[in-house]
Parts: sequence; C-alpha cells; structure tokens
Amino acid sequence: MALPLKEVPEFRCSINLVPSLLTQIIAYTEGRTDRHLDVSSLPADSLSEEDAIYLLDHFFMANADNMIRPFPRYRELYLKRAMGADSAEKAMSRFSERDLRDLQIWNNLTWFHELLFEQDQELRDFRKKGQGWTEAEKTWLLDKQREILGQIIPLHRELQETGQVEITTTPFFHPIMPLLWDKRSAREAMPNCPLPKYVEPYRDDMVVHVQRAIAFHEKLFGVKPSGMWPSEGSVSQAILPTLADAGIEWIATDEEILAESTGGWVSRDGQGHVRNPEMLFRPWKLEEGAHHLNIVFRDHAMSDLIGFHYQRSDAVHAAHDLLGKVDQIGRATVHHNNGRPALVPIILDGENCWEYYPDGGVSFLRTLYQEGARHQSVNSTTIGEYIKKYPPTDKIGRLFAGSWISHNFAIWIGHQEDRDAWDLLHQTRAFLVQKQEEGGVAADKLAQAWE
Repeated sequence: MALPLKEVPEFRCSINLVPSLLTQIIAYTEGRTDRHLDVSSLPADSLSEEDAIYLLDHFFMANADNMIRPFPRYRELYLKRAMGADSAEKAMSRFSERDLRDLQIWNNLTWFHELLFEQDQELRDFRKKGQGWTEAEKTWLLDKQREILGQIIPLHRELQETGQVEITTTPFFHPIMPLLWDKRSAREAMPNCPLPKYVEPYRDDMVVHVQRAIAFHEKLFGVKPSGMWPSEGSVSQAILPTLADAGIEWIATDEEILAESTGGWVSRDGQGHVRNPEMLFRPWKLEEGAHHLNIVFRDHAMSDLIGFHYQRSDAVHAAHDLLGKVDQIGRATVHHNNGRPALVPIILDGENCWEYYPDGGVSFLRTLYQEGARHQSVNSTTIGEYIKKYPPTDKIGRLFAGSWISHNFAIWIGHQEDRDAWDLLHQTRAFLVQKQEEGGVAADKLAQAWE
C-alpha cells in the first residue's frame, strides 16, 4: 500500500500495521528463515526428494491468472506440474535441475511488488531474462528480497513523518479482545452459542497485548499510536477502559456493529441503501464510566467492492466508480451534518486482495490516489486528523459485542474445534501459572513459554 501512496503525497490515509507482522518482518531482515525460504535457498542440484516434493507442492502458491500465466516460463512449469491431476511424486520425473531452480526463483519473484520493477532496472532485467538463472543469480534475488523487506518499516515511518499516513496498531499477537475479556460476550450476537468448558477470563493477557503493541509501535515509529484496529474489528463495551487507559483515542469496526448498537436505526434496507446515512458517515463517542473513546464504522459495501469485486472491472473505471459513490454520500448527507463533511471509512485487509488484480492493483490504486487528490468535492484524510478537526457529538449508549465478520464471534468460538482450542489454551495457561507459583523453572524458559 505504501509505495503507490508515496507517488501522490497529497493523498492521505490510515494504515494499520499488526505488531506480530512487524516482528516477523524484522526477524527476516535479521536473517531468520522459514521452510519456504530454506527450500528456495538450497542448490537445485542437491535437493532431497522431500525438499523437491515440498517445492512442487508449494511453489505454485500464487494467483494463477495474474501471477503465473502472464510469465511464459512460470506458466510452462505450472503446466508441467499438472496441479490437481498428478501428485508431486509423480510429477517430479518431469522436472530437470534447471526447472527446479527456475521454479525456486519464479515463486519468489512473482510476489515482488510491481512498482519495484518500475524503480529497479536490475530487477527488471532479472525478470526479463525469465529462465535459465544460475545459483548465484538466485542468491542475488533472495538477498534483494531481504533488502526490500528492510525498507518496509522505514518507508511507513517516512510517510507518517510527512503527515501523509497515520499508522495505527492492533493488540500484539492479534487476539480477539472481547473473548479474552469475557468468552460469554459471544452470546450477545449468538444467544444459543455453546461455550467452552472453561469460561474464566484472561483480562491481564488482553492488557499485555494492548500495552506491548503500543510500546512496540512507539519504538518503531517514534510516537504512540492514537488509533487502533481491534483484531478482526472485534469490539465490546467491556474492553473500552483498557484501550482508553492505554492512550488509544479512536478505534474502528464494521457498520453492522453500529446497526446492532442502535437497534437497527442505522442499517441497510432490502435494496442495500443505508437508513439515516448521515449517522453512519461520522465518528461516534463511546463512554464506559469515566473512560472516553471515539469510534468509526466502515462502509461495508464499498470496502467489499475493493476487496472482492473491482478486481474483475477495468481498474480506471473502478476507481472512478468508488470516488463517485463517495461523492454521492457527501451530497446525500450535506443537509444533515451542520457543515461537517461526511467521513466515509473504507477499511479492508490491505494485503489480501491485490493478487486478484491483473497488475497487483497498481492501476486501481494509482487512479484512486491521483484522482482522489484532485477531486473537486472528495478529500482524503486520516481518521485521527478528521476526529481532531470534527470531534464526534453523537454517543453510543452501549457498544454491541461482535466483529467485522457477520457482527459476531462465530469464527473464533462458534465451532466445537474452536471451543476445544480455548479449553486446551486454558489448560496450558493454568499449567504455566502453576509452574510460575511453584518456582524451579528457569525464568527465561518460563518467559519463552508465556510468549
């Protein structure tokens, strides 16, 4: 997301970076590896049968239409593999040493951001060669990959320091906070949902996730975050004091949570039109005791258009369509907002959808950012910037407990295997508490187990 933003300094937005993702990026830049990277690095002439099978099973993991078929050599290897028809063991006899090395390279190369090829002549020439690379060239590419990973955090910090991007955080290891606080909160959206055998809360754990996320964010970006995306947009009234105490000023979730929190007053009719749209497209106040917090709710439909639908449209037309929809919202709400512009939050998983766009989403994002920056009646903003300028005046009496997926917690507690997992987690946690109280376990080992 950051590279195309940098091309249009006038376009502003909020980017959420999950601490556990940042931790992994840093680990790779410091030399950590994983199975995929290990198998990529092995000389093609000395792959064991097990490694070769792993390679043939996992190195076509990419969108075939946009990330394999456009490249003749990768497409040739893909057809040779005959995924779905032959097992890796059966296909292996068709692959030469050269084929295996090219496959190692292509699966790493195809995940490089398209803009990197525009910016880097060497990378462009490397891809243009297309096949027959040497082991030395493969090493060069894997080193390049690590070098680019090392640029991600500094690039985001640079965009933050220019004021173009507001960086927000998430509880450290991406927990579903309302369930850590109280598993019974699942019943708010699902009254008949069975619960795990152990329903004890882990409130101290939630506090640690929040505090560690903020401290880590400050260490990397030089300032504490004012905004937070709760993991999976999962919110409840009970978690608000912890967030407010930690210095979080605003959070975001889905419009369906607003609908449930207002008894359906702000919701969509059978045609998908928003009832009382001026109330969706603004921030709200939250209060729990003496604690105050602000919240915004995403436009579910427009977020899903980017995530799931525009990939099948002409990119320029899609970007104009999105801006047109935002413009219409502004016109529909202008008489209700007392001079305050409508805030239209469009929030989605920022990495998930681009492999489904023909060029990794570059044309769509470039058009959106460039046209959005010069649009007559649509302005881009960070959420924090908007809230400072136009503080919310409307208060939600009680925030409904749910996530941005079907306004419930079904994915994380609604199935028996989820509940079994919660119970196993509880038993493990109880074991660690016991060991901590008994002593006799090396402090570093205990800390590692808690981690």
